[in-house]
Amino acid sequence: MIKLLKISIISISIIFLASCENKKEINNQKPLKMGHIYDENNSIDESIKIKETAIENLKSLLSIQKFEADDDENSSNYGYVGLLPEENRPLANRTLNKLIQRLILLFEDKENITKRMVLNEFEKSLNEFENIAVDTEDRERLCYYIEELMDIIGLESSNNLLNNWMW
Repeated sequence: MIKLLKISIISISIIFLASCENKKEINNQKPLKMGHIYDENNSIDESIKIKETAIENLKSLLSIQKFEADDDENSSNYGYVGLLPEENRPLANRTLNKLIQRLILLFEDKENITKRMVLNEFEKSLNEFENIAVDTEDRERLCYYIEELMDIIGLESSNNLLNNWMW
């Protein structure tokens, strides 16, 4: 009888703990976390000059499908199988396109652009990708796209934003 009582108590405890853990997972959706940007000497608040062709190049990037499998052997990223599961690719594509659209609006609306403004937009998107790009290869691909955006804009450093988010 005592053995049966102990087993019942243990079983109830396990069920209770499991249900608490499930509630925690449901209620504990990852909030947007900021603070990936490393800033030394307040250089992040200095104005930056955006390349003249930036808006045009960003707009053309919107039409390109992203996170697809590589099929060009000459590509520096050859071997990428595409974001998995495949059904998340449209979401990843839309999320990256939202970043590009926000950058276009920022550059069209503001005359005095700071590095912080651009990096904050990058950081918002990186946080949105926390639950989309879970594999290392997908995270690397996202960083590759953001580096491409940096090249288009003329931004030389992410102030360790990409490194801190990746690792």
